[in-house]
Formats: sequence, C-alpha cells, structure tokens
Amino acid sequence: MAIRISRHLFGERKIPLGGDVSFTFRPIGYSDFRQMDAMSVRMARQRLGDLDQVRLEVEDDEDLGPEFNDRLIGISAEIMLDALIIGFSTGWHGVQIDDDKDPDLTPENWMLFREENPGVAYVLHRKIEAPFRTVAAEGNGYAPLPTGNTPVV
Repeated sequence: MAIRISRHLFGERKIPLGGDVSFTFRPIGYSDFRQMDAMSVRMARQRLGDLDQVRLEVEDDEDLGPEFNDRLIGISAEIMLDALIIGFSTGWHGVQIDDDKDPDLTPENWMLFREENPGVAYVLHRKIEAPFRTVAAEGNGYAPLPTGNTPVV
C-alpha cells in the first residue's frame, strides 16, 4: 500500500504572491508540465547566439563551463514561465498596470509585468513548478492520477 499526499496537481490552483497579488491556473497535468519543460529547453537553445549554438554542438557539455549552462537554464526558465502563464493561467488579481486595476491577463500585459517585477515572476515560477519537481524527485515515473490509482513501481 502506498500513501500519497495530495499535491493538487489536478484541479484549479490559486497561487498567492504576497499582498493582494495572486494568479489562478486551470489544471496542469504532469505530462503538460514535462512537455512545456522540453519545449522551453529547445527554444532556449534556439535563442542562443550563432557562436554559442556552434559551441553547443561541437564542444562537450563539461567544456562549456558553468556560466554557459546557467545562461541556458535561465533562458529556458523564462520561456517555460511564459508558456505556463499564457497556456494555463486563467487570470490574476491585485495587479495594476498604469491606471487599470486588475487588467486582463494578456501575453502583452504578462510580459510587461515580468519585466517590471522579475523577483515576483521568479517566485511565481517556483510555486508553479514545486509539485511537479516533487514528483520528479521521488523517482516515480508516474504522476499521481486524479483517481488515486497511481501505479507503484
């Protein structure tokens, strides 16, 4: 028998960010998360400059140095957050752009918010991905099923 703690992976989530600011999300499945993760890494590689792309192809990963890998991880995280917000967020509360309190969460408004508040965006990213990283850290290839009938390997 396996005992699992609910991680609210299935169902709407409201993520508070302090003050009166919060974001709401429609359900994000584990496979959706992994797909977004793979897409963000692929797009991050494309965003690198020509010289860095050549280095990535011809040099061994260990020879690239930690700063190269850190830059790639940062670009990937930014892309993933944008994709999760644009693809799964149903709204936000407590955000004010110019004189518009609680404006619609459009891709343009999100990009403006992210540029103006990088620290808040970082915290939001960590809170969105926390339950998925926990599942991955367990080493269980199966994400918890909504029915509770998760296979134990």
